Amino acid sequence: MNDPRKANTWRKAAALAVLSVLPLAAVAAKPGSGSTSSVPLRAHIHALVLDQQDTTGYYNAGRDFCSGLVLPTDDAGLEPDTAPGPTTAWTSGFPWDPMAGLVSATYDNGAQCVTAGACLRAEFNTSDKNLTLDTRTTLPLRTMTVDLSDPYNNSIPLALPTRLTTPGLFQLLGTSAFTSMGVCSSRACPEATRVQAKFWFDDPVAADVQWRVTWTSVRVLRVAASTWHVVADACDGTIIGGLSKLTGNRTKPRESNQGQYLVPFFMVLDKK
Repeated sequence: MNDPRKANTWRKAAALAVLSVLPLAAVAAKPGSGSTSSVPLRAHIHALVLDQQDTTGYYNAGRDFCSGLVLPTDDAGLEPDTAPGPTTAWTSGFPWDPMAGLVSATYDNGAQCVTAGACLRAEFNTSDKNLTLDTRTTLPLRTMTVDLSDPYNNSIPLALPTRLTTPGLFQLLGTSAFTSMGVCSSRACPEATRVQAKFWFDDPVAADVQWRVTWTSVRVLRVAASTWHVVADACDGTIIGGLSKLTGNRTKPRESNQGQYLVPFFMVLDKK
């Protein structure tokens, strides 16, 4: 993997240049919300971010690492646990170059059940407009690690460990069905969409405190009929995650801003 100190140089430079990218409006959702109908998935979270989309169509500032030809790589800021997942990505054929030797973990819908009705959730729901990946009711307990060691223009002291391994709820909140997206026709992938992403997790000590990382806009590419790639990196500012502290009532908590952090991630979604 890349030296994080070196990777940080291009990440911060790109993030500073693209903060003005307009966010895509997303439908708000409460943690755990969904619909009775869903599309079951296997979600694979990778430890390394690999971006092959030619994003110069959205953001053209002369940075070759956003062209899809010189692949930007970075250690993920939303990391998998140790359940083995695919060691390859971008394997769907033209126009992608298969990547091998990777580390990932698979989060399989309906697996690791605590009871018959309380299992890991990895699914499209809400008319396929949302992705829900929920590990809070799993046995053995499935986790993700959120890395908050890289602040972005931050003056707020972090009230959490810089790296926290925790069960949680990750969601993509879209405005149209992911299952209706067109498959990428080129590396530029004009068929891609941008959606809001959120990750909720409990405070490691205080029972009445939750935390949430919000990515205003991440990219979703349908790279094959049954496969979607989700990318947050520095090529278009999607790397920036805002941290919020939620205190008190879970339905209507008191919310306070806790700064912004660079939290890249790379997720692959396979329809079961």
